[in-house]
Order: sequence, then C-alpha cells, then structure tokens
Amino acid sequence: VEQIDVQIAKSSLRAPFAGKVSRRFLDEGAYASPGVPLLELLEAGKPEIRVGLPAEAVASLKPAARYPVELGGQRFEAAVLRVLPALDGSTRVVSVLLDVPAEARGLALPGMLAQVEMVRTLPEAGFRVPISALTR
Repeated sequence: VEQIDVQIAKSSLRAPFAGKVSRRFLDEGAYASPGVPLLELLEAGKPEIRVGLPAEAVASLKPAARYPVELGGQRFEAAVLRVLPALDGSTRVVSVLLDVPAEARGLALPGMLAQVEMVRTLPEAGFRVPISALTR
C-alpha cells in the first residue's frame, strides 16, 4: 500500500495556484522528459496587465498610482501593482504589472493587448510670446 501511495504521489501533478488548463502538450500515457512542459495553466485569480516601458519612463512611476488604460476598446484606470526588477534582454524594456479594476475584469482575456497612456514632461529651453506678436 505504501509503494502504491508513493507511485501515485510521483505521478500526480499539483499546480501552485488555482487556475484553468488552457493547453495540454502531452496526451495521457505519454512519457515526459524532465523540463518538458505538460500543461499551460492560466491563473484564476485577479487578472493583471503586463506592459513594457522604457527604463527612463519607469523611474517616473509612482507606486499604486493610476494610469489610463485601453483594453478591448474600453478605457479605464489601472493601478500600478509592481515593477519587475530586470530589463528584458530582447525588447530592452522593463515589465510593469497593473491591476485590472473590477469593472474591466470581464474584458480581460489572457494574451489581449492593452495600451497604457503616460504623460512625460521634457524640460526644454524656450520662451513665450503674446498671440498678438504672431502673424499669418
């Protein structure tokens, strides 16, 4: 009985989080080599938006600040959850995770594209002139 319990424990898969299987890479009864993915899991918790921002734009982000986001043709504001501490080697951007608010959770599907709107102020030398000084 103990040997069967060990065999069952070695042949069972347990996810570290609640989710849904979105893709199966191997069929039942197939042999799996170490390091080969068997399933693709989608987390069932709150959805997050991952955006890539240039490193200089990340420096101006404020924790928990809300930024305008467009997702599935709808606009809403999403709060910054966290900034991942590494630069992506292939895209040269820093990943930022944003929280999807409750009113937009029905719109968020894994793999969808989202656009985040950020305003950056660039200091430039200049001067002001009155409108009366301008001509056609």
